[in-house]
Amino acid sequence: MLTMMTKTQPFRRFVGAVLLTLVAGADAWAQDRPATDVIPLQVQVTISRYQGDELISSLPYILSATADTPSCSLNMGADIAIATTELLVNQAGLETPRTSFNYRPVGVIIDCAVTIVADDRYQLLLEVEESTVYSDDQASTDSFVGQPVFRSFQSSNTMVLRDGRSQQVMAAVDRITGESVRIDVILTVLE
Repeated sequence: MLTMMTKTQPFRRFVGAVLLTLVAGADAWAQDRPATDVIPLQVQVTISRYQGDELISSLPYILSATADTPSCSLNMGADIAIATTELLVNQAGLETPRTSFNYRPVGVIIDCAVTIVADDRYQLLLEVEESTVYSDDQASTDSFVGQPVFRSFQSSNTMVLRDGRSQQVMAAVDRITGESVRIDVILTVLE
Protein backbone atom coordinates (compact mmCIF):
# COMPACT_ATOMS: atom_id res chain seq x y z
CA MET A 1 0.00 0.00 0.00
CA LEU A 2 2.92 2.31 0.68
CA THR A 3 4.18 1.79 -2.87
CA MET A 4 0.81 2.83 -4.34
CA MET A 5 0.87 6.13 -2.48
CA THR A 6 4.29 7.01 -3.73
CA LYS A 7 3.21 6.24 -7.31
CA THR A 8 0.23 8.61 -7.06
CA GLN A 9 2.16 11.45 -5.44
CA PRO A 10 3.79 12.60 -8.72
CA PHE A 11 0.38 12.48 -10.37
CA ARG A 12 -1.15 14.58 -7.59
CA ARG A 13 1.69 17.08 -7.88
CA PHE A 14 1.14 17.26 -11.63
CA VAL A 15 -2.62 17.86 -11.21
CA GLY A 16 -1.93 20.49 -8.55
CA ALA A 17 0.57 22.26 -10.83
CA VAL A 18 -1.94 22.25 -13.72
CA LEU A 19 -4.70 23.66 -11.50
CA LEU A 20 -2.37 26.33 -10.13
CA THR A 21 -1.36 27.30 -13.68
CA LEU A 22 -5.01 27.52 -14.76
CA VAL A 23 -5.97 29.67 -11.78
CA ALA A 24 -2.96 31.96 -12.27
CA GLY A 25 -3.72 32.21 -16.00
CA ALA A 26 -7.38 33.05 -15.37
CA ASP A 27 -6.36 35.74 -12.89
CA ALA A 28 -3.88 37.24 -15.38
CA TRP A 29 -6.53 37.09 -18.13
CA ALA A 30 -9.02 38.91 -15.92
CA GLN A 31 -6.44 41.61 -15.17
CA ASP A 32 -5.60 42.07 -18.87
CA ARG A 33 -9.25 42.47 -19.87
CA PRO A 34 -10.51 46.04 -20.08
CA ALA A 35 -13.23 46.75 -17.54
CA THR A 36 -16.54 47.42 -19.19
CA ASP A 37 -18.52 50.23 -17.69
CA VAL A 38 -22.17 49.54 -17.08
CA ILE A 39 -24.14 52.64 -18.01
CA PRO A 40 -27.44 52.86 -16.12
CA LEU A 41 -30.26 54.43 -18.11
CA GLN A 42 -33.85 55.42 -17.61
CA VAL A 43 -36.25 55.24 -20.54
CA GLN A 44 -39.59 57.02 -20.16
CA VAL A 45 -42.28 56.06 -22.66
CA THR A 46 -45.42 58.23 -22.60
CA ILE A 47 -48.57 57.19 -24.44
CA SER A 48 -50.86 60.21 -24.92
CA ARG A 49 -54.31 60.48 -26.45
CA TYR A 50 -55.68 63.69 -27.96
CA GLN A 51 -59.08 64.67 -29.30
CA GLY A 52 -58.06 67.37 -31.75
CA ASP A 53 -55.64 69.53 -29.74
CA GLU A 54 -57.14 68.60 -26.35
CA LEU A 55 -55.15 66.17 -24.21
CA ILE A 56 -57.45 63.35 -23.03
CA SER A 57 -54.93 61.11 -21.26
CA SER A 58 -51.21 60.79 -20.77
CA LEU A 59 -49.73 57.59 -19.32
CA PRO A 60 -45.99 57.55 -18.58
CA TYR A 61 -44.09 54.27 -18.18
CA ILE A 62 -40.53 54.26 -16.82
CA LEU A 63 -38.09 51.43 -17.53
CA SER A 64 -34.62 51.00 -16.06
CA ALA A 65 -32.07 49.76 -18.56
CA THR A 66 -28.36 49.48 -19.14
CA ALA A 67 -26.59 50.07 -22.42
CA ASP A 68 -25.40 47.07 -24.44
CA THR A 69 -27.25 44.49 -22.34
CA PRO A 70 -30.35 42.42 -23.10
CA SER A 71 -33.59 44.30 -23.43
CA CYS A 72 -35.86 45.40 -20.62
CA SER A 73 -39.60 44.99 -20.79
CA LEU A 74 -42.83 45.93 -19.07
CA ASN A 75 -46.13 44.06 -19.29
CA MET A 76 -49.11 45.59 -17.51
CA GLY A 77 -52.79 44.92 -17.95
CA ALA A 78 -55.83 42.82 -17.13
CA ASP A 79 -57.97 40.12 -18.70
CA ILE A 80 -61.49 41.16 -19.78
CA ALA A 81 -64.26 38.55 -19.69
CA ILE A 82 -66.32 38.16 -22.85
CA ALA A 83 -69.58 36.30 -22.38
CA THR A 84 -70.79 33.87 -25.01
CA THR A 85 -74.29 32.42 -24.72
CA GLU A 86 -75.48 29.42 -26.65
CA LEU A 87 -78.86 27.68 -26.58
CA LEU A 88 -78.85 24.00 -25.72
CA VAL A 89 -81.81 21.86 -26.74
CA ASN A 90 -82.68 19.07 -24.30
CA GLN A 91 -84.44 15.79 -25.10
CA ALA A 92 -87.85 17.40 -24.60
CA GLY A 93 -87.01 20.03 -27.20
CA LEU A 94 -86.73 22.88 -24.71
CA GLU A 95 -83.98 25.47 -25.19
CA THR A 96 -81.77 26.27 -22.24
CA PRO A 97 -79.24 29.10 -22.43
CA ARG A 98 -75.67 28.35 -21.33
CA THR A 99 -73.18 31.15 -20.85
CA SER A 100 -69.43 30.66 -21.01
CA PHE A 101 -66.62 33.17 -20.77
CA ASN A 102 -63.51 33.77 -22.81
CA TYR A 103 -60.86 36.21 -21.64
CA ARG A 104 -58.97 38.77 -23.67
CA PRO A 105 -55.92 40.60 -22.35
CA VAL A 106 -55.88 44.41 -22.45
CA GLY A 107 -53.04 46.68 -21.37
CA VAL A 108 -49.57 47.62 -22.53
CA ILE A 109 -46.41 45.71 -23.41
CA ILE A 110 -43.17 47.66 -23.87
CA ASP A 111 -39.86 46.12 -24.94
CA CYS A 112 -36.73 48.27 -25.12
CA ALA A 113 -33.09 47.56 -25.99
CA VAL A 114 -30.36 50.21 -25.85
CA THR A 115 -26.93 50.17 -27.50
CA ILE A 116 -24.18 52.77 -27.44
CA VAL A 117 -23.64 54.47 -30.81
CA ALA A 118 -21.10 57.07 -29.64
CA ASP A 119 -20.03 58.57 -26.32
CA ASP A 120 -23.15 60.65 -25.95
CA ARG A 121 -25.62 58.93 -28.30
CA TYR A 122 -27.69 55.80 -27.73
CA GLN A 123 -29.72 53.73 -30.16
CA LEU A 124 -33.07 52.54 -28.81
CA LEU A 125 -35.08 49.72 -30.28
CA LEU A 126 -38.56 50.26 -28.87
CA GLU A 127 -41.62 48.06 -29.33
CA VAL A 128 -44.95 49.16 -27.87
CA GLU A 129 -48.22 47.24 -27.97
CA GLU A 130 -51.39 48.57 -26.35
CA SER A 131 -54.96 47.30 -26.31
CA THR A 132 -57.94 48.93 -24.61
CA VAL A 133 -61.73 48.63 -24.52
CA TYR A 134 -63.84 51.34 -26.16
CA SER A 135 -66.27 53.04 -23.80
CA ASP A 136 -69.99 52.64 -24.57
CA ASP A 137 -70.32 56.11 -26.13
CA GLN A 138 -67.27 55.56 -28.37
CA ALA A 139 -68.48 52.24 -29.82
CA SER A 140 -72.20 53.00 -30.13
CA THR A 141 -73.07 50.97 -33.19
CA ASP A 142 -76.05 48.64 -33.40
CA SER A 143 -73.94 45.64 -34.39
CA PHE A 144 -71.91 45.71 -31.15
CA VAL A 145 -74.63 46.41 -28.56
CA GLY A 146 -73.81 44.59 -25.33
CA GLN A 147 -70.42 43.37 -26.54
CA PRO A 148 -67.05 44.91 -25.70
CA VAL A 149 -65.16 46.49 -28.60
CA PHE A 150 -61.38 46.45 -28.43
CA ARG A 151 -58.89 48.82 -29.97
CA SER A 152 -55.19 48.18 -30.25
CA PHE A 153 -52.01 49.47 -31.80
CA GLN A 154 -48.47 48.21 -32.23
CA SER A 155 -45.38 50.25 -32.89
CA SER A 156 -41.79 49.19 -33.54
CA ASN A 157 -39.19 51.95 -33.84
CA THR A 158 -35.45 52.46 -33.86
CA MET A 159 -34.15 55.88 -32.88
CA VAL A 160 -30.93 57.56 -31.74
CA LEU A 161 -31.13 59.81 -28.67
CA ARG A 162 -28.76 61.82 -26.51
CA ASP A 163 -28.95 62.05 -22.73
CA GLY A 164 -31.96 64.12 -21.62
CA ARG A 165 -33.47 64.38 -25.10
CA SER A 166 -36.97 63.37 -26.08
CA GLN A 167 -38.49 62.32 -29.37
CA GLN A 168 -41.99 61.61 -30.60
CA VAL A 169 -41.72 58.20 -32.19
CA MET A 170 -45.29 57.57 -33.29
CA ALA A 171 -48.53 59.42 -33.97
CA ALA A 172 -51.67 57.83 -35.40
CA VAL A 173 -55.41 58.56 -35.54
CA ASP A 174 -58.11 56.11 -34.42
CA ARG A 175 -60.61 55.68 -37.28
CA ILE A 176 -63.64 55.17 -35.04
CA THR A 177 -63.19 57.98 -32.51
CA GLY A 178 -60.87 60.41 -34.30
CA GLU A 179 -58.52 60.37 -31.29
CA SER A 180 -54.84 60.63 -32.02
CA VAL A 181 -52.36 58.44 -30.15
CA ARG A 182 -48.80 59.69 -29.68
CA ILE A 183 -45.75 58.00 -28.18
CA ASP A 184 -42.95 60.13 -26.77
CA VAL A 185 -39.63 58.79 -25.42
CA ILE A 186 -37.09 60.45 -23.10
CA LEU A 187 -33.68 58.88 -22.43
CA THR A 188 -31.80 59.79 -19.25
CA VAL A 189 -28.30 58.60 -18.29
CA LEU A 190 -28.23 57.96 -14.51
CA GLU A 191 -24.49 58.43 -13.85
